[in-house]
Amino acid sequence: MLDCQKEAAGKVAGSRPDSNHRSFSVILRLGCTASLNGYPQKATGVNDDTMDGEDEGMTTENASDTEDPAKRAGVATDKPGPPPPGSQAAVEMPDIAPPRTPTPLKPTWVVATIVVGVAADMALRRPPWNNLAFAILIAALAAGLLVSGFIRSKASQAMLAGSMVFGLLLAVRTETLLTLFNFGAALALLIGAAVVGRGRDMWNFGPARVIADGLNVFEKGIVTPVVVIQETGARYRQWDASESSVSKEAVRGLMIAAPIVLVLGILLASADVVFESFFTSIDLGGGTIFGHLLLAAFGAWAFIALLSLASKEDDPSEVNPSSRSLGSVETAIILGSITALFSVFAVAQLLTVVGGADDALTRAGLEPKEFARQGFFQLIWVALITVVIVMTVRVLTNADQRASLFARVGGYATVALTLLIVAVAVTRIFFYIDDDGMTPRRVYAFVVCLWIGISLLLLVLRLWGWKAEKSWLTAATAVVAVTILLGLNAINPQRLIANNHLERQSSNLIYHVEQNQFQGEGLAILIDGLDRFEPAVRDGSTAAICRYGIYDRIDGDDGDWLDFNWGRSQARSATDQLC
Repeated sequence: MLDCQKEAAGKVAGSRPDSNHRSFSVILRLGCTASLNGYPQKATGVNDDTMDGEDEGMTTENASDTEDPAKRAGVATDKPGPPPPGSQAAVEMPDIAPPRTPTPLKPTWVVATIVVGVAADMALRRPPWNNLAFAILIAALAAGLLVSGFIRSKASQAMLAGSMVFGLLLAVRTETLLTLFNFGAALALLIGAAVVGRGRDMWNFGPARVIADGLNVFEKGIVTPVVVIQETGARYRQWDASESSVSKEAVRGLMIAAPIVLVLGILLASADVVFESFFTSIDLGGGTIFGHLLLAAFGAWAFIALLSLASKEDDPSEVNPSSRSLGSVETAIILGSITALFSVFAVAQLLTVVGGADDALTRAGLEPKEFARQGFFQLIWVALITVVIVMTVRVLTNADQRASLFARVGGYATVALTLLIVAVAVTRIFFYIDDDGMTPRRVYAFVVCLWIGISLLLLVLRLWGWKAEKSWLTAATAVVAVTILLGLNAINPQRLIANNHLERQSSNLIYHVEQNQFQGEGLAILIDGLDRFEPAVRDGSTAAICRYGIYDRIDGDDGDWLDFNWGRSQARSATDQLC
């Protein structure tokens, strides 16, 4: 018999035999029932048969008082009776989640995280992205993913190699837009390698799956600090259960003392300048201890997010809408409206060619040359938006034959007219180059037009049904973009721009120099060829290059090898000789 039941029987026996006595006995019995179901009680040596007899007597005595009033009145009731004492259903305990089990850590993960953190600290302290420090950071991220064990497919390994190439180009090329493209390509390839690292088919990524993966990347970046905190807590609990009491006390003492010392130290530093200087004057290569730790933590955060993304198991089923929502009518209206609008634009271009738009140009106050030099950036945006719309409509169109036919025919017409818009944009770009020379923006505008044109041709193949069993269009356009960017780095836009102005010997060279159109190797080539220009243009350009505002734009090589950039070093050497 349990201690609780024995004590209850004693208390009931010593109380008065009235209604309060009966209520008291019921309360004590319910309490013992809860104890039986919720918590184990230590058994005693009391005879269970004796106590059971006492319980039966109390139960019989109080049966009339505890009986349901509806039952005594003769009214039938469907309410189930209470569970018998000792049953598991008497008291339901809430489910408690088991403590988190820490994820097994490989030594290579820890070493790679530390290396990436140090590389991030070295790179992020140097504002220009085009230096050797950022190349090392990209290489550290790629190498860390490679040794993690999650990068198994050939495609993901090729992406890591490509990211290293674009990272190395950060220390070679200097031009601002090209640096931005190279940095973006390196990061995109790192993320792509993490996504397809465990064997996912890179040639089967539809728009819906790309969006889902993008949201997954964003989620991993946001929840990484939370995961780190949870893992730290789990490891602390594991350590707390295994270590000696002295070690536990030491760690707890440090954890309690750290915030106290931090708060007191901040107060003392605000009260005494000399004491403050002990900490703020510590400079480790361009920053305080706190700054270094913060930048290193940011780099470790980014790498852990990539590692978490790469470790995710892949769902082999493609993420596509289960039920498509666009029928034949909606598809015809959307693509038909775009086709009609582009047809009117094509008529306008035809009128311009045959000379029928002179009145419109006169009212706008534009000469034909001025008209041909404007609007190519807007046309590029129109082409980009149209590509996205046609791809989205194709994905969302119902699978029935009529809707698919409308999507295909409307897509062909829209793509053909979009190619016309791209051709018009390219024509205007060349008009601009012939009139005023090359600039970085005009070169990249032409490159974007080239990429859009190739992507439109790939879209035609997709609409035609080539390899329809896979969603290859997104990956194909990405591969084309990476290939074009590699070719652009090999050609070197700054070399093209400098040689173009040297051949033209244009009189507006001074303006282009002041607008910082020549950077890195392009500026070095221009300086070497200044003798080809007329004295007035040569002297004006020399003064512009040597002026402090222009010369300051090629700074960054302050003797630290991590700031090295090959193009910038060429420009600095040529400028030092000129000025």
